[in-house]
Amino acid sequence: MSKFSITVCTAYASNYLLGRLCEDVNERYCRRHGYRFVSEVMSPEEMQAAIEPRACFSWYKVVLLNRLIEESTSAEGGEGGAYILWVDADACVVRQERTIESVIALGPGKDLIVGEDLSAACLINAGVLLVRVTPWSQ
Repeated sequence: MSKFSITVCTAYASNYLLGRLCEDVNERYCRRHGYRFVSEVMSPEEMQAAIEPRACFSWYKVVLLNRLIEESTSAEGGEGGAYILWVDADACVVRQERTIESVIALGPGKDLIVGEDLSAACLINAGVLLVRVTPWSQ
């Protein structure tokens, strides 16, 4: 049993088929490891309304992360024992045996762990973000 409370989350517009395919894979991963899984699927119009005045749906990650951080802070007192992993709707866990705790162990005490991108133009992949629930992340 993990000493951390871990939530994996994603969101996508209902007309995005790839989101549903990746959601299935990520949900199975969470069941395997006992993580909470949150997926928000809404119409493109609902998603647009939630992020206005922004136009790109990827901004919804900020909306969802903020809400989940607030929920976790209220539930656990914001002591750093909770983590939230955002996964873009077009991404899924390939190495299903690898735990999120093993990633946390690579950056102990860090409030934010980001994925590495394969592009030399930008080394940060904002499509996979592991956030520790702390006053900093709030």
